[in-house]
Amino acid sequence: MNRLFERTAPELCALLNWKIDDRRDGSEFYEIRPDGDKVLLCGSSQTAVAAAFYRFLGECCALELSPCGNTKIYTCDSISMPKKVITQTIPYDRRMGMTYETYMNDAFCWDWDRWERELDFLAMQGVNMVFMPVGQEAVWYYGALDMGINREDAMEFLSSPCYYPLQLAGRLDTVFPMTDTNYLKAQIKLGQRIVERMRELGMEPVLPAFNGHVPQYMKGYFSGAGLFFVMPYGQYPFTYRVFPDDALFEKTAFALANKQTEFFGEAKYYLADPFYGVSPRMKADTLLPAYGKAIQRTIQSRHPGAVWVSHACEHTDTLLRDVDAQSVLILDTDGTANSFGGKPFVSGTRCNFGGHSVLCGNADTVFQKKDAVGRGIFCEYTLANPLYMDCAFRALTTPDISAQDFFVQSAIRRWGSDEACLREAAKLLYDNCYCGAPSGAVGSIPACRPSTELAHTAPGDTLQLHYDNKALCQALECMLASKGDYTDGYAFDVCDVTRQMLSNYARRLYVGVIEGYQKRDSRLFETSTNAFLRLLSDMDRLLHTRSEFCLHTHLLAAEERAEGNTNKQNFEVAFLSSVSMFGPFKQPEFYDMLWKEWADLLNTYYAERWHEFFSLLAKGFKKRKNISTVCRKQIDGRNPCRGDKFGKTLDKKERHWITTCKTTPPSEEDTLEVAAELLQKYKPMIEREYIQ
Repeated sequence: MNRLFERTAPELCALLNWKIDDRRDGSEFYEIRPDGDKVLLCGSSQTAVAAAFYRFLGECCALELSPCGNTKIYTCDSISMPKKVITQTIPYDRRMGMTYETYMNDAFCWDWDRWERELDFLAMQGVNMVFMPVGQEAVWYYGALDMGINREDAMEFLSSPCYYPLQLAGRLDTVFPMTDTNYLKAQIKLGQRIVERMRELGMEPVLPAFNGHVPQYMKGYFSGAGLFFVMPYGQYPFTYRVFPDDALFEKTAFALANKQTEFFGEAKYYLADPFYGVSPRMKADTLLPAYGKAIQRTIQSRHPGAVWVSHACEHTDTLLRDVDAQSVLILDTDGTANSFGGKPFVSGTRCNFGGHSVLCGNADTVFQKKDAVGRGIFCEYTLANPLYMDCAFRALTTPDISAQDFFVQSAIRRWGSDEACLREAAKLLYDNCYCGAPSGAVGSIPACRPSTELAHTAPGDTLQLHYDNKALCQALECMLASKGDYTDGYAFDVCDVTRQMLSNYARRLYVGVIEGYQKRDSRLFETSTNAFLRLLSDMDRLLHTRSEFCLHTHLLAAEERAEGNTNKQNFEVAFLSSVSMFGPFKQPEFYDMLWKEWADLLNTYYAERWHEFFSLLAKGFKKRKNISTVCRKQIDGRNPCRGDKFGKTLDKKERHWITTCKTTPPSEEDTLEVAAELLQKYKPMIEREYIQ
């Protein structure tokens, strides 16, 4: 713990003592006690003590940490020593963080410095279980070599890092295949440091286990091997599984487990999902229970006493029907289930669905106590909605408190000032963006693939706002009225709220474009299209003031994780594809699945598509019949990528962008000055709800 204190707030270390104490009434707990001129942090585990430390920072020092600004504590200006003992009973023994999507959208390109901050942060939230797939590419590669598979085949099976998490989930493979073992060796070293630090902090790594997913070419290496393919993930090629009673299942599971243990040691928890987001193409009633038993058997055989962790899905009841209930743990990432037939489960809060940059969340339900053995925060992207994530993290250790009160207090700490205008801003954000929000994801008009009718940005989201954009405008005005010394977290949030306000206003401009075209009102059409493109440019300028919102920053991070020029080019193209067309590349059914409102994406990729759309409508202005770009065949309520001539035109532009993209580094402009300028410019239009 002393090292955690030193890394986090070195000037406070002399004030702090700590100790581990026995559980109370069978439950975990922590306490913050006055101890003379010092403070004693007491807890039933290391992560409980770490949670006490973070609460001390918040309630006694008015400090907040976050991946979204406020990444470090540089100084502590005021300390209010606790006057009485603060005791917190922690009702959940298992408190989990991270999932496949965290790595796909974010963590795949983290270096050790970023990982160190994240692990410290998770420990201070009381998290004691963390999914850890770093280095699993190497586990497959070297395990496959031990099975007699040649180097080229073993390497080709591995997808590029930003797609590899979905390969671990069994949905795809061989997407932008890996080429260099130097990257695998670097991942082993990074994974070892991560696991070592997790254990030092008292957290259990949740390591991947064999889920039956193998390359089709295994038939060529193992004569008579029984493989079957599963329903494809969208338009991606079939993936293959080994039959659970085939000798190859156990052979592969043990080869990978041996290599994993060699690299990372034994673990208590192993995650495996054989049919998560995909389904077998055969009768499931007999196959799925046999598969569940085979996975649990191979985990228990190689790691006696270990627990199999599995994500809840449509197949969960059948898959786990015949397994030992005490050796399995189900992850209900959406937190919607009440029971899984008596089997233990973790009730989760899913944050930042799809890795999208949108202010949205159900903070009003986060603190409801769950009848589960654990709670989890399954954050799909760490650089969005920091105030909502604060609520979700606190709920891991402290359920049944007022969501609004905690949200407002968290904002005051985060922004570094207790001014009335900031309290009002926090209440406006809570009441509009984070209270009664839709259960699904909310889309973005700027990031939409243009069409004459729009219902979704990404599959399954909605373009319907559940609040009035005027309220967001008022919240921003209150934030910018602050006269206090602002924190970096405050500047991040001002940028983010401004971005969301402008993105929302794009909906009104889009309506103006369509109305102007359909009514052949040239003035309305021209003013709307020009205003829309200026809006994208203004958003781009704003977001360039923060590195977190710049495509340049994230692309550079992806490139820096590569070893060698070949891998660098591979990682770059794969990353740009993931945030644009996504895939599969031959037929991108999942286009814009991971959309982001980032600088350089807005002013190039998205703006070029909208410019093409506006040009199409302008050319058809003199025709009697309105142009429609809505295809008769829809996929998840969206046009197929190349469903008509216009779609094919966009497809060509999108592919060209991926191979020619040039990014620009963050600007030197001041975030608050740009935000204030844009508020002054757009406030009258938002409040009057007409186009000027």
